[in-house]
Amino acid sequence: SDLNDSLAISRTLNNIGLAYHDQKAFRKALEYFGQSLKIKLKMHDNPTLWTTYLNIGLAYIALNEFDKALANFYSGLDAWKLLREEKNESYGSVMSEIGILYELTDSLNKAEPVLNEALIYFEKNKSSYRVANTVLHLAIIKRKRGDFLSARNYLDKSFKLINESGAYSILPDYYSELSTTEELKG
Repeated sequence: SDLNDSLAISRTLNNIGLAYHDQKAFRKALEYFGQSLKIKLKMHDNPTLWTTYLNIGLAYIALNEFDKALANFYSGLDAWKLLREEKNESYGSVMSEIGILYELTDSLNKAEPVLNEALIYFEKNKSSYRVANTVLHLAIIKRKRGDFLSARNYLDKSFKLINESGAYSILPDYYSELSTTEELKG
């Protein structure tokens, strides 16, 4: 019973952290994620440990603390591996966050293979939103490399996936990237 109580408290703390994250109170979110993480580590809550590391990493990205974000994403990947599951969509989620961070920091040679690996598991699990978002980030990589034709092809594919899946929340990022690509292409 103490174990269940501790796990419930840990998950509640994580959810409070998510609420603060949604309110853009990232330092406060980190406090709650950190408290949750301590309990999860102590209780060996491996099934949800990786998600807390991802949440911490996302908060650090919002604070532009990319090294801390990357360290937490890799800790999340290590925690995911403790599950000893076949690679799946949750694995893709970890890889996607790592790839997007590499893209944000212009480590394009690292970003592209990681995002392509994430894409495999998103497509395998028919996760349309994640496929569309990952394809959009691959378009950004192509644009940053000056490969505007490939960028436009990825953008077209992303747009099609957005419309097929109803993942309309991606549209502002899509249109921003389309505008940037067309402007730079000339």
